Amino acid sequence: MENPLESPAVVLIDEVDLHLHPAWQQRVVSDLLRCFPNTQFILTTHSSVVVEGVNNLLKRFAVDRLLSESDESEDWTHIRNLYPLAPNDTAVYQIARDSVIDLMDREEGLTSDTLINNFNDVSRLYDLMRDLEWEALKASQGEAG
Repeated sequence: MENPLESPAVVLIDEVDLHLHPAWQQRVVSDLLRCFPNTQFILTTHSSVVVEGVNNLLKRFAVDRLLSESDESEDWTHIRNLYPLAPNDTAVYQIARDSVIDLMDREEGLTSDTLINNFNDVSRLYDLMRDLEWEALKASQGEAG
């Protein structure tokens, strides 16, 4: 072939996020699709960052017609650099011991907010620790004053 990267293929990658910095986890799917445009990827991940990265690709597809080629701002450049991913070409599932949950919200053209609870749990713990620290600081300042 003139360009072997464009040959049709199916690639399976288990734990695509493994050993990747979170910034790379956000772009790994986009980078793979851009490098191998005729490849179907079947990926597994435990990273909600990868799933949210897929949401960015889905949203990029939705806003494609709104992008201005003349805008050279850094934000627009980052948006244009995302690979647009059509919702009809995408499947996202959460696989548990006893169930398979389709995470695609076809109406919205995005992954559903099912995984938001994972983010909320992490944020909630951080908030509790921050509040504990804040209360201790206030108490120590009250004792000192």
